[in-house]
Amino acid sequence: YYAAKGEYDKAIAAYKKSIQLEDVFVPAYINLTDLYRSQGDDAAAEMLLKKAIELAPKNADVHYALGLLKIRQKKNAEAVKLLQRAAAFDTSNAHYVYVYAIALNSTGQKDVAIEVLKSANENFPQDTNIFEALIMFYREDGNEFAAQTLMNKLKKLK
Repeated sequence: YYAAKGEYDKAIAAYKKSIQLEDVFVPAYINLTDLYRSQGDDAAAEMLLKKAIELAPKNADVHYALGLLKIRQKKNAEAVKLLQRAAAFDTSNAHYVYVYAIALNSTGQKDVAIEVLKSANENFPQDTNIFEALIMFYREDGNEFAAQTLMNKLKKLK
């Protein structure tokens, strides 16, 4: 509420109060982290997310948020590990798997990224982002047959 109105100090105070009342309320950590990040305070955001991981070590959302922060910090190896954990902790979230695969590819692990996306495509056969990323990676790899096969499947979805 306060953040939407541009009242960041009040928003920060409200999220801190929420954390004091319920120290494992993960959405408060993530929202407060977003506020810190929007104000350019990545150090505070990182510290807060690490604390949230200590309190909720298997929470996918916290690992995902810290993974994205690491990407912005150009710490891609750390980001990949965190994004992999996010995808593993919430196997129902297609977006987490997709972002993990993109991060793998950006660190030169295209073969692993393709395998992750192939598995994700089986688990989430309606997810167009996964289809499109897999098609792109196949094309970059020179596997036009696989890319075209997926393109045909994707056209049937749309």
